[in-house]
Amino acid sequence: MSEDLTISTVCLEARTRRYRINAILRRKPILEAPAEACLKALFIAERLPESALMQYLGLAPEEFDVIASQLSTNALIKRSGPDLLLTAEGKKAIDPNSEGQNREPVTDTIAFEDTAFAEAPREKARPWMLPLETTKLHEDGRPEAAQAFRDGFFAWRARKYSERSGDISSQAIGLARIANIVPLGRGSAAISAPVVLAPTSDAAFVDVSRINLGTLTSPERRETCAEAFRKEIIAASTPQDGEKAISWIGRMIQEVPGAPALDPVDWARRVRSSEIVSAGQGQLVSQSIPSFLISGGVDTEELDSSLDEPSIAFWSPPEGDFWRLDADIEPAIRRLSQNARRFRDTKENGLCAVFRIRKGKERDTEYTWQLRQANGPFGASLFRSTPASDSTRLPLGLGEDLPQALELLLKPGHWVIAVSHMAAERAPIPIPVGVATDDPQAVQRVERLFRNMVATSKDEDWRVTGDRKSLERVFKSALEATESENS
Repeated sequence: MSEDLTISTVCLEARTRRYRINAILRRKPILEAPAEACLKALFIAERLPESALMQYLGLAPEEFDVIASQLSTNALIKRSGPDLLLTAEGKKAIDPNSEGQNREPVTDTIAFEDTAFAEAPREKARPWMLPLETTKLHEDGRPEAAQAFRDGFFAWRARKYSERSGDISSQAIGLARIANIVPLGRGSAAISAPVVLAPTSDAAFVDVSRINLGTLTSPERRETCAEAFRKEIIAASTPQDGEKAISWIGRMIQEVPGAPALDPVDWARRVRSSEIVSAGQGQLVSQSIPSFLISGGVDTEELDSSLDEPSIAFWSPPEGDFWRLDADIEPAIRRLSQNARRFRDTKENGLCAVFRIRKGKERDTEYTWQLRQANGPFGASLFRSTPASDSTRLPLGLGEDLPQALELLLKPGHWVIAVSHMAAERAPIPIPVGVATDDPQAVQRVERLFRNMVATSKDEDWRVTGDRKSLERVFKSALEATESENS
């Protein structure tokens, strides 16, 4: 599957436990297979006739003579009449228990998944990520960590010594013993995998062959993680009003070619191959908005703020748990915020999340997205509770409901991105279908929508007191600038 057909990256949170491992490595000369077999035979028999050893190795006389000469030159064997004997140096080279071999102490810190003791990825999990299903947790874990290190030693060795530039040792490195293992505490890691479009069928799937796992991971653990991804994706709540969201995009922003009766997987595939192009002022979006942002879908340099006003982008996520599986959310937020000045008299950057949540779920949302902590991903955040019904009702000032499957991202006065997360018949994964445009009229319509949300909110809806007035002022400036350009 080609990389350009990736529509998003999903991830799960795995509980981890970190250990400091002190090990003793041994070094011995690197020998070719026939030479090593010759030493092993002599190690067992102590001495052998050259003819018998040559026959045992299955070598021609001239081939055997080359190997015997090399070993003799390196003082690993010696001749005694018709026999060959192993020297003390030769015994050191072949005996794994020989204390004469070079020893090297090493220390490394490794995080293992708490349930499987496969090495965890280095990427840290975030509070909003859905957890990987846990099974048996180990009280101590040191024996399991030691066994995992032994099983994955060759993979660890390849990684460790590839990181040491200039290590051109002519000696082989083996594991003599594990001296000590010290538990360092618990944590979590993000296990991610790309979502790709099937090349010919009406389906999208998680490419489990590209799951991001640690080096010391067995094929069996990889398949277990693949099954966990399948279960979590099917279980994650997904909006079912994708066609309504497509219609909303058509009325408010721009018609989507082929809507409303389009197959989302086929549509996304054809957009990526340039078979379908936008007829309006903008481009078609066949990726999740976070993935679209980090792939360079919009020019984030436009987010540089002026001396008078902070730069602000508004993000209204779709409803349901599936959005929490998107691994690209935080990188996209960092990209949006990297050039943004901070609000005056606050410590928040200019990114506002407008969450559409059910009554009674406000605290869950605050906790999930760390909205009342300094290290949350969003800046100012507007909450709008909704009735406990099948549709989300917001006072948009437009006389209609905002579809659950709709995702919006707005930079006032610059651009707007709107995506419907469509559910395909044979694809449990929602497929993004939408548009991105800098059409001033479309941007202005969505600006009005967000501005009405701000105007009808209360101070207690906001994460930081005073942000509402700041945002009202920014919206007023953005609308005045847009109207001035249109005139």
